[in-house]
Amino acid sequence: MAEGDSLVKTMEMANPNNFRELIQTNAKLLLRYMDPSVELMIHLKSVAYLRQRGFSVQDRETMDVKIGRLLEMLQEVPDEECESVRNGVIEALRESGQDHVADVFLREQR
Repeated sequence: MAEGDSLVKTMEMANPNNFRELIQTNAKLLLRYMDPSVELMIHLKSVAYLRQRGFSVQDRETMDVKIGRLLEMLQEVPDEECESVRNGVIEALRESGQDHVADVFLREQR
């Protein structure tokens, strides 16, 4: 990541709408920095909401398509599931070595 690049436009996580807002606000940066590796995709399958919705990607899909599909699905998370999904995504990112992307989901609004 280039010096001066900011991965995060911060926000408050108390409101479930903020989860969707965070994704929308940071979509370009998430598309740029998230690596849709096989390892990440395996870890994301442990997120109950994504598993129940049949989240999967094809190997032949481009990186942007894979991440775009994930972000679209995350935008549809019901309010009552936002926190658990957010935590599962953070864990999957960390377990696949993408702490810098996981941090996007941890910041609070200033």
